[in-house]
Amino acid sequence: MFVRLAAVEAHSDAAFTWGNITLLRVTDGLVEVRYDYDDEADPGDAIPLADFIDLLAQWRARVEARAMESSGPLPETYRRNPGR
Repeated sequence: MFVRLAAVEAHSDAAFTWGNITLLRVTDGLVEVRYDYDDEADPGDAIPLADFIDLLAQWRARVEARAMESSGPLPETYRRNPGR
């Protein structure tokens, strides 16, 4: 599975997501994670970009697997015209 980040493709160090007090951006091959309200001089936490992309791919696979488990066919009692 391939996961891409537009921020990486654009070679941008601008935040690629923010809100709910969190800000993420790619800087020097790392995904920097910090609070939205932190001062720029405060160090944020970071994870290597490859590890972050791998984490996203694993998360997506788990979400898709769970979605497939929960979207089975409807029982006959919930069909509009049972027996047709």
